[in-house]
This record gives sequence, structure tokens and C-alpha cells, in this order.
Amino acid sequence: LIVDDDNDAPPDYARYFVEIFDSIKVPYMVWTKTEQATPPSDTLVDYPLTIWLTGDSRPDMLTAADVANLRTLLDAGGRALITGQDIAQNLASSSDADFLADYVYSEFQPGPTPFLIADGIMGDAISDGHQFALGGAGGSANQNSPDRISPIGPRAQPIYTYYLSDDIAGVRVRGEGYRLVFCGFGMEAIADGLPGFTK
Repeated sequence: LIVDDDNDAPPDYARYFVEIFDSIKVPYMVWTKTEQATPPSDTLVDYPLTIWLTGDSRPDMLTAADVANLRTLLDAGGRALITGQDIAQNLASSSDADFLADYVYSEFQPGPTPFLIADGIMGDAISDGHQFALGGAGGSANQNSPDRISPIGPRAQPIYTYYLSDDIAGVRVRGEGYRLVFCGFGMEAIADGLPGFTK
């Protein structure tokens, strides 16, 4: 399930994910939040994987209903990828800050805008060998406020750092029965085909 929570931004950022699934012939369904409201928890639980993308930076990134239904999904042993700039910052300053701590096992780290390159972690099962340019041809070019995050405890492991720094751009979480990948940048921005970078 691809949850298109990009606030109906033009261009539609969900298309970058749709194109990938079309190219590898994996079936999917797109849930457009501006048209269908927050996906119910029983809908999320019906799918083996939920990809939730938020697109451009904005103050109302994840609503209380969004977070409640994501909690239900993860409590049921679900699998999710949450990706977008400012999600961690928004959660950290909201009444849902405990979701960031208790489910993502991470904290938001303030600071200046990092280099728009995400490096994988050597030996990591997901990201080893990756280096993503978060801008350039083939991507959405919308990243102006990517988050730095910091894991709390061993359940969250770094999978991406920002270029030329130890600042963590993404984590993978092995929760109690659930699995989660949380990226402080929007994956829709990954450039396609720049020499020297993973696409």
C-alpha cells in the first residue's frame, strides 16, 4: 500500500514510487489521503507493506489519526516504510512525540540543512553500497529541510548518513513484532541515473 500523503502537491510525488513498482511488476494500491482521508488501521493491516510518503515540508505532516493508525499497524506486527522531510521534527514537537521515541526509537536532532546526499552503511542488509543524490535529474527536487535523527537504544540501527558527516538520515527498526524503516528525507527526491550514484 502506497499512502500518498503529499498534500496533493504538483507534481504527484507518489508517481516516483508507482514507477518503481510498475517496472518490477509488483502489485500495489495507492491511497490518496487528500481524497480518501487517513487510511483506516484495518486497511493498513491488510497489506504486507505500507509505504507512507509525505512530500513537501509542512506543519501538519502526520495527523493524530495517522499516528494512531500507524501504531495499530505496527502493534499488529506490520511492515512499514515512512519517508519524508520534517516528519521527525514535526513528531518531536507534537503530542505524538512518544511515537518517535517508542516506535521509531529515535530522536530528532536540530541543525543546519545537511548535504543532500545519503550514504548507506557498510555491511547493512538494506543500504550497503548505496549513495543517493537527493536532488538532480529524475527526482522530485523538493528537499529543503531533511531531518537528522538519532537512534535511542539497540532497536533502531542507522542505515543512511548524510554525506561528509555522522548525521543519521535513516534508521531501520526491529520492534516487538514489527519492522520499520524511517527516513528523514523524501525518497521521491532520489536522482535517477547521475554518474556515480545509486538510482
